[in-house]
Amino acid sequence: MGKMKKDMKHTVFLLALIIMIPLSVLLGNTQVQGASLKGANQEYFFTSVEGNSVSSAETGKTTILIFGTTTCGNTRQTLFNIAKSSWVSNPNIRVVFAEISNKTQSEVKTFGDSFNCSAITFCYEENRGSIFNAMQEYTVEATGGMPFTVLIDGNKEIRKALSETQTAEGLLAEINKFFNVDSGEANPPVNLSIAGTENYTFAHEVLTLVNQERAKRGLRGLTLDNELLEFAMQRAAEISVYYSHTRPDGRKYSSITNRGTKRAENIAVGYASPQAVMAAWVSSPGHYANIMDVELTSIGIGCFIDNSGTTNWVQFFDNVPGAASSLTGSKTVTRTVSANTENLHLNTVENQSFICKDKGKTTTLEITHTNQKGIESVLKLSPSDFDFASSDSAVASVNNGVITVLKPGTAVIAASTKGNPAGNVTRTITVANHNYNDKVVNPTGSEEGYTLHTCSVCGDSYKDSFVPIDAKAAFAKVPGLKAKSGENSIKLSWKKVSSVKGYYIYQYSGKKWKKIAAVSSGKTSYTVKKLKPAQGFRFGVKAYKTEKGKQVLSKSYASLYTATNPQAVKFTVTAGKKKAAVKWNKVKGADKYEIVYKAGGKGAWKKLKTTKSLQYTKKKLKSGEKYTFAVKACKVYKGKTYTSSIKGKTVKIK
Repeated sequence: MGKMKKDMKHTVFLLALIIMIPLSVLLGNTQVQGASLKGANQEYFFTSVEGNSVSSAETGKTTILIFGTTTCGNTRQTLFNIAKSSWVSNPNIRVVFAEISNKTQSEVKTFGDSFNCSAITFCYEENRGSIFNAMQEYTVEATGGMPFTVLIDGNKEIRKALSETQTAEGLLAEINKFFNVDSGEANPPVNLSIAGTENYTFAHEVLTLVNQERAKRGLRGLTLDNELLEFAMQRAAEISVYYSHTRPDGRKYSSITNRGTKRAENIAVGYASPQAVMAAWVSSPGHYANIMDVELTSIGIGCFIDNSGTTNWVQFFDNVPGAASSLTGSKTVTRTVSANTENLHLNTVENQSFICKDKGKTTTLEITHTNQKGIESVLKLSPSDFDFASSDSAVASVNNGVITVLKPGTAVIAASTKGNPAGNVTRTITVANHNYNDKVVNPTGSEEGYTLHTCSVCGDSYKDSFVPIDAKAAFAKVPGLKAKSGENSIKLSWKKVSSVKGYYIYQYSGKKWKKIAAVSSGKTSYTVKKLKPAQGFRFGVKAYKTEKGKQVLSKSYASLYTATNPQAVKFTVTAGKKKAAVKWNKVKGADKYEIVYKAGGKGAWKKLKTTKSLQYTKKKLKSGEKYTFAVKACKVYKGKTYTSSIKGKTVKIK
């Protein structure tokens, strides 16, 4: 990391790294040098106290690799915390302790036995310096004291290097940022649409300054290569999201290309001009060494001004002859940047309050991302990269980030990154209640009575507390009301009331009862049709009869809350090796989904999982066997769950 400087009100940073790839790369012997190795695909082999060869990483599992000594109190406490954790024996996690101070096999075994935890593998230095050298490579970014704890994902890539005492809860929280321990599945990266301006004129100016510096040392000039120029502009957009030689999605910076046997990168943020950033690079030994490297022949130069006004710079070198670029001027672009959610720092504006008179008013849920290491760059992100939801769409709805105020209440508006909902922000919308004034209207000989409530703020009004025409002659409410739900209909039924002329069916809407149908005394059911799926309703029934020439109603409504069933789920099932992946489309109005299956397509359905996700993988299935899967959409209303119809799909497991 270069020295920080101030320029044009932005904090400026420098970072340099070089990767040399010899011919032995064909044998997997990639050598890595420089300031940042996070994400590098490294693997070392240690010897366990049982005499077994132990890899520092394992495909498909998260590895917690702890470098420490048997005499370090922080090391002992960290191992004790892990040994007593609830997750240490999870099959998706492996824990390896590597002793760095040349203790004997017997000493390390005695140390390991003191934790009484067979899930932790204890290793010693069979070959002097082997573990210590591996620690230096793995923990180049870690600061502080021992132990050094490295989290390595199932692709054998470093995701985090930590120092000093670690708690079990803290380690699990860090792992869950990139790997869901419960499901055993990695959290996928998300794609962000990063808008900004690319300045190709500045790129050529930097090239001129680079070649002037090289000429002072008698070195040949570099070519601004078309392909490297594109790579550098992409990397400049990436460092506006995550300022590091590790790309935002955890890959090494050099993964952007396979060109050359030698590649190097200089990056900087916040310098306003080519002259300013070059002066900083030239004054930094690491960056200057890259610029002056006699083996390098081509360069790509990225200059990306993000939508916060911060300028992001990249020099990307290799030793392949270049095809010169003639691009000049500036271009407004939107670059797609893939990022792991643990590298995102999402924010939105503060919670907002409204009054009832604000019904119909809109506001925008703007989402921003703050870069790393104290950089002042705060990017505005595109709503197209997020899924939005309201906890109460009757209070406030949201569409592509635009919130519409609808009625009094509280709604939490959530935005989650598409493809990985682990990246999310929320904003609470509060709408103040109406201020109602009440007026009682007494019944007459021909009209029922009611209480009228009128809001003094917005004029909203509703009626309730209805009184029958002739209250003295009214009779008890209808007994035994119940409902049977369909996808687009609800069948109401009740018990017969003697000596009545018929029944009125009501629907509660807009804070008042609305009569929707009437049936004769010979019927005790009615089906409400043309309803939307997965919607909640309240229905009521009153009996009526005629006495002394006047119609008399039940004293009160027999009422109930119910809902229509969700639509059937559209889903696919893909067979894999001893597993089956079920994916489905979102069903409007559904709150969750229930995955069920049965072996051989026979017998009763067995429940697998209830989730809000849109996919699920069932593992540990028998190869060659057939399994039938189905997905139910579930709507929860007033404490009761309503489910869609299902139709199974059968696959044969590989």
